Amino acid sequence: MAYVVAVAMIGVVTAMMHHIFATSGVDTILEGLTAGLGLGAFVIAPWLILLGALEARGWRRILRTATGVTLVCGVIGAVLIPLS
Repeated sequence: MAYVVAVAMIGVVTAMMHHIFATSGVDTILEGLTAGLGLGAFVIAPWLILLGALEARGWRRILRTATGVTLVCGVIGAVLIPLS
């Protein structure tokens, strides 16, 4: 069940990134990559760091998760442009 929820949430993030890109004029792969990395690093990662700190998880685990989310958002941004 956790994987179903994970795939659904990645779909939600992808849909919102598509909307943001369409309304802001992001139309090249490099712009998509940059915008995706920015959203991951400055919107999603800080939220996960906050939650990890409140749950008293280890900092290595928190930073690894934040880095992974940032990279995944970058990949989504780069791949989303040619598909739209």
